[in-house]
Amino acid sequence: DGGLHLRSPGAWSKAVAAITRLAEMQGIDLHDALSIESPVPRGKGMASSTADISAALTAFCGHRCIDLDASAFGELIATIEPSDCVHHAGIAEVNHLTGTLLARWPAPAGLRVMVFDCGGRIDTVAFDRERARAIYAERRQDVARFLGLARCGLMLGDLRTIGEAATLSARVSQLIL
Repeated sequence: DGGLHLRSPGAWSKAVAAITRLAEMQGIDLHDALSIESPVPRGKGMASSTADISAALTAFCGHRCIDLDASAFGELIATIEPSDCVHHAGIAEVNHLTGTLLARWPAPAGLRVMVFDCGGRIDTVAFDRERARAIYAERRQDVARFLGLARCGLMLGDLRTIGEAATLSARVSQLIL
């Protein structure tokens, strides 16, 4: 019978939804199987869903010889859920609701990132976006400052400025989470 069959245990419904939507857009009857393995921790705000969707779509496009440009790829992912920018090379700024690429920079030489997991999970679908918007609006000057610092640091490859921007961003995110 038709459709996309998962060979992997776990909840990969977003990847299945993205492939199903692409198949509908391309007029393709699905008779495919998909296996997914991912070491990325779930529900930690580390773009695991976007990574899963991106990898599954890339594999499907390769399997079906579909040439999907980066813009259409990002827009498709955003129709499934608000998305991160993991499908772009280097470091990218995207509109997480539409998938539109706003800017992209190469990863600066020597950039290393440390992640501290303090436990808990984030449900990105049920996330209280109104509360987040209210906090961002209240902290508009802080947001403008860390975005400006991040953009400048990335353009110049200045790791100290990038680190300062990340720290300021994390402080605002802590208020939201």
